[in-house]
Amino acid sequence: MATNSQERSTTIQTYWKRAKPLLIVAILTGALLLLYRQLRTYHYHDLVPQVKAYPRWTIALALAITACNYFILTFYDVLAMRYIKKSLPHRNVALASFMSYVFSYNIGLSLFGSSTIRYRFYASWKLDGNDIARIIAFCVTTFWIGLATMGGISLALTPT
Repeated sequence: MATNSQERSTTIQTYWKRAKPLLIVAILTGALLLLYRQLRTYHYHDLVPQVKAYPRWTIALALAITACNYFILTFYDVLAMRYIKKSLPHRNVALASFMSYVFSYNIGLSLFGSSTIRYRFYASWKLDGNDIARIIAFCVTTFWIGLATMGGISLALTPT
């Protein structure tokens, strides 16, 4: 009986190992087709004059503010590491944080996107599942508290 379930488990693992690359290629192909469909009405030669119409300082300022935003976001993970009383080099924590926010901002579904990226990084650095779950919960909770606070402040200062 145990051999049967072991054989089934091995068979499933073998199929999954073979199907995983195909699934990744299928998802990537679907994403590229969707991107093509959404952007096919825009042409490069139409966009360049639009971008060049902005003053260079405006574009530079936008890039600088974006860089500052991502830098500040890394401190969610730094604080989470202090909260769980674990230590990793700041460059590792910053990389995991940066990559997770890049994917969550650009793909959407921030809880799912950023959580899986964080899991992959932190697991590769030998943190256990419980610690990673606590990091994710801390980052999500503090992000939403900050968002609600800033939303409340902005509504209080400029009511509709």
